Amino acid sequence: MVELTENSYALQQELADALQSLGRSIHSLERDIVVSHCEVNADHGVGVLLQRLFPNSAELLTIRSHDLYGGQQEFGDRHFLVEGNNFTTIAQQVQWLLHYYAPRRLLSVPYFPEDYQISIALKRMYNCPLCVFIMDDQNIYSAGVSDALVDELLYRADLCLGISRPLCDAYEAKFKRKFWFVPPVVQGHLIATEPYLPERRSPEGPQGVMIGNVWSQQWLEQLRSLCRATGVKIHWYGNPNRDWLNFSEAELAED
Repeated sequence: MVELTENSYALQQELADALQSLGRSIHSLERDIVVSHCEVNADHGVGVLLQRLFPNSAELLTIRSHDLYGGQQEFGDRHFLVEGNNFTTIAQQVQWLLHYYAPRRLLSVPYFPEDYQISIALKRMYNCPLCVFIMDDQNIYSAGVSDALVDELLYRADLCLGISRPLCDAYEAKFKRKFWFVPPVVQGHLIATEPYLPERRSPEGPQGVMIGNVWSQQWLEQLRSLCRATGVKIHWYGNPNRDWLNFSEAELAED
């Protein structure tokens, strides 16, 4: 059974290579493709990171599985929405949308199951080099994507990246693929080179603002300990669904 599976995969690779060569001889529009879960714009973290990673995206083509921002796209040359509740439907849409394009390279930043299916379909049909960049876990600590989908995409990937070292370690341990750590990036001019101490203007004492999520109980406990020791009050704006953390809203406010 294993030998048959490997032979089938090898035949798929050969067919994809042949189709890719034929497509390049017919079509003139070679494009690198980015697969994301929704529109790429500055209103969410993945969008911001993709914009920073690819400041010149004029020749990038993007495919997404959901519209979460009214179709507002601020990235790439062309962008397509692919919807479907099964792999066959998704693969047919991908093939039709790319009729006039020759995929050159593929970056997959998956979140929803459909993102995995889109990426797998692209790799199967065109066999272009595939980089998978996991920015959000939807399998190990969340049950959003099945093991089978993640396993197939990582099996077909030529390069696997993770946004944090713990995420890389967890995916390496479970799926037996090497993951390389690529941290979030920021423009150099936004990094402070000298400490800045703001004036204390609040009669209630020093206050701060935290935007985003705390991803482990240990980090939350360290933050609470720091607030108690320094007397700094933190206003936290993050994901209201924090099921992975254990705390009381009342006790948190007392810190």
